[in-house]
Amino acid sequence: MPIVPAAKIVVIDDDPRDLQRLVDALHRCSVSCRPFLYPQDINEFSADPHVRIIFVDLNLTSNVVPDDHTANFDAIESLITRNIKPSGPYFVALWTSHTGHGDALMEHLDRGHGGVPRPETVVTLDKTEHTREGASSDALIRSIDDIFRGAPDVAVLLAWEAHVMDAASQTVAEVGRLAALDDDDMRESLGLPGLLGHLAVAAVGRSHVERNRFRAIAQALVPVLSDRVASSSIDGRRGTDVRELCDAAIREGDLDVKLHANLSARLNTSSLLATSDVGSATDRGSVLRLSDVLEDDTFSDLFGADEFDTALQEFGRKDNASDSGCRWVLVQARAACDHAQGRSGPLPFYLGLELPADLVRSKKLPDACWKGLEVWLDEGIRLLRVNARFGVFLTEHDLSNVEPRYRLREPLLADILYHIHRYGARPGMIAFRGK
Repeated sequence: MPIVPAAKIVVIDDDPRDLQRLVDALHRCSVSCRPFLYPQDINEFSADPHVRIIFVDLNLTSNVVPDDHTANFDAIESLITRNIKPSGPYFVALWTSHTGHGDALMEHLDRGHGGVPRPETVVTLDKTEHTREGASSDALIRSIDDIFRGAPDVAVLLAWEAHVMDAASQTVAEVGRLAALDDDDMRESLGLPGLLGHLAVAAVGRSHVERNRFRAIAQALVPVLSDRVASSSIDGRRGTDVRELCDAAIREGDLDVKLHANLSARLNTSSLLATSDVGSATDRGSVLRLSDVLEDDTFSDLFGADEFDTALQEFGRKDNASDSGCRWVLVQARAACDHAQGRSGPLPFYLGLELPADLVRSKKLPDACWKGLEVWLDEGIRLLRVNARFGVFLTEHDLSNVEPRYRLREPLLADILYHIHRYGARPGMIAFRGK
């Protein structure tokens, strides 16, 4: 994995002179890019999901039939779907003087993408105009700006991405400044290794840094980065451009658009559940399949209750003979400080149930049950519910061969734990009232 982030612009041409002229033109605009000579460098291509613009020459192959660019379109499609593999959103800038070729390429790419999302648009640019000797870099900058302004909704997302990168750069710069700090109260600067070590120890404790040094450093820096992203503003001309893009992208009517149930469930999953890079079963917020933990025990052995009655009475499942699609899960609820410092002891879990939408009962739930959230799992809407009265402790040995189903992100986990602790802290008293 490269240490320095990859350039987000790829440039492809079959003529080394034209390729160099285009790269020079982009550099004059202070834009970094990744050049490839076609087809010589094709083996050097590696998947780069974060590419945002692909500059590509139209004439990559020799046409057998005049004005038939099918072979060229096939070559471009192959480069996008088999080599670059962008995850989107991205744009294709096609070097040609004929605007109709851009529409034809877009239509060609619409037919099949090989699992890669379609580009937002294909725009045509005249290579001769922008790469000739003495060409103005301002004209190329305007052409690139026009690409994004043609899709302001995507441009807003990319502006936010750039803002996050700026915030990360500022955070790194601040760490470097502190590491080099040297004044009358200190004999010498701490140095970057020493500062990174202190950050790691502050995050997880001295005895637990070795578990994952990078993760420990990240835990210390993420709060600073998060605050910079959330509170920093974009000033100057760039800020004006972003505001104009937002105004163009989000119209008044867009603020009141109703979400389809499928989309809202998918949004909940995307923002509140980690379904990839889920970590281990011992991580805070991990969600495990109960069936992976039971082994020789039964539901009643573990919880002292009948499984069918529990689903109906404690989790609000319909009294239906078929419970197809329901899944019992365990939600890991370890204290944040215990997890960060790797404290010993059994790990607390609470019982949860994933309910298909058509098996959710409308009757009032017990106060102990967290009412749930609609998420998108197993290609359908599921309502995740967790009950404060069904807790269990498991050891790391119990979980040695268990893989998490997914992980709850911190805001969702915090909401569930707030409900659980509030329920457990309810006061109870004997009181007498007269007539």
